Amino acid sequence: MLLDQKLDLIRDEKARLGICCDLHRQLVHIELRELVSGALRTATNVTLGFAVLQQIIQRLRDRKDRRQ
Repeated sequence: MLLDQKLDLIRDEKARLGICCDLHRQLVHIELRELVSGALRTATNVTLGFAVLQQIIQRLRDRKDRRQ
């Protein structure tokens, strides 16, 4: 009887541990997706920033060439 109770407690603990591990795995997956998404947004913003910077530089060069 006592061994059966201990075995049941061990099974319950094992089930809870399994649930905790699954939740942790899902949380890590979500955090990684957010990290990758943020990195992609940053890369997109940097790319757009470079494109704008190139246009500004080109307009400044054009303006300089017109003056000369």
